[in-house]
Amino acid sequence: MQFKRTERHEAITYTSRKEAAFNRKLAREQQSMPLFADQIAQEQHSWDEEKRLRDQRNRRSVQRMRDLYARQWRKVRKDYYTLQPELKAQCKARWHAF
Repeated sequence: MQFKRTERHEAITYTSRKEAAFNRKLAREQQSMPLFADQIAQEQHSWDEEKRLRDQRNRRSVQRMRDLYARQWRKVRKDYYTLQPELKAQCKARWHAF
């Protein structure tokens, strides 16, 4: 069995277009309820905070997927090594033919 490393994704790139879209979202939220615009504005966070939150979510998501792949890999290896020698040989042959 061969373990193939997955590629690491690049960090999220932030552009002026993304920042402008975020600012439009904030304005839309405030305009949706004009009477509460001041309160809504106080609860909204800045673009720098949004970038930090997105980076944090991205790191957690990538780590969850890596943990999932590793857990599955360990389970398959455990199952493989508990097979009878004949089945193990068949699996190995098919794996190398793949």
